[in-house]
Parts: sequence; structure tokens; C-alpha cells
Amino acid sequence: MGLDAVTVGRVIGENTMRVLHHGIAVAEIPNEALTDDAPLYNREVGEWTAPVPKQKPGALQLGNQEPIQRRFP
Repeated sequence: MGLDAVTVGRVIGENTMRVLHHGIAVAEIPNEALTDDAPLYNREVGEWTAPVPKQKPGALQLGNQEPIQRRFP
């Protein structure tokens, strides 16, 4: 399909995420530190309401619609 792709990592048989920079290991992180031991945040979630337009759609000033109406009858 002509899409560009780059390999950014591979799965290894160890329980560690190893970060390499130009072939040199710069970090080794146990997978548990990234999953089980990661901090959990319990944040309050408020109720979201959709914004309501202050004008009815028919009352909005959209400009001259004639060119559009001529092109798409």
C-alpha cells in the first residue's frame, strides 16, 4: 500500500524491557515495574455535558449560500 514502516522493537524471551541506543543497552526495566508496580491514580471524574449552541441552527448567520446552492441543486 506504499506505507512506510520501521521496526521499533522486538519481543525477547526475558521478563525485561531493554532499551538500546545505537546497539548499547541504556536501560533495563523489569516488566513488573511497567505493569503491576506502576502507580494507580484515582481521580475524581465529573459529569460531562455537551456544549449547547446559544443560537438555533436556523438563526446562525452562515453567509451567502447561493454559490453552494447553485453548484449542488
